[in-house]
Amino acid sequence: MPTGTIKFFDKSRGFGFVTTDDTPKLVGYVSINDVEESDLTEGERVEFEIEDGRSGLRAFRIKRLSDAE
Repeated sequence: MPTGTIKFFDKSRGFGFVTTDDTPKLVGYVSINDVEESDLTEGERVEFEIEDGRSGLRAFRIKRLSDAE
């Protein structure tokens, strides 16, 4: 699974971005599992899966790196 860093998250819109560690890509995300949206903060380390969405790359199944196994 790719790892990265939360760059931005707008709780009211349920939308944010994460950057991947292996490339300087920004990936939009909308689907968060096992993490409360309000608990994600800028700079937090996470792991996630990536898929092609309508508007480009999308991260899903996001988990805190410290919680991921």
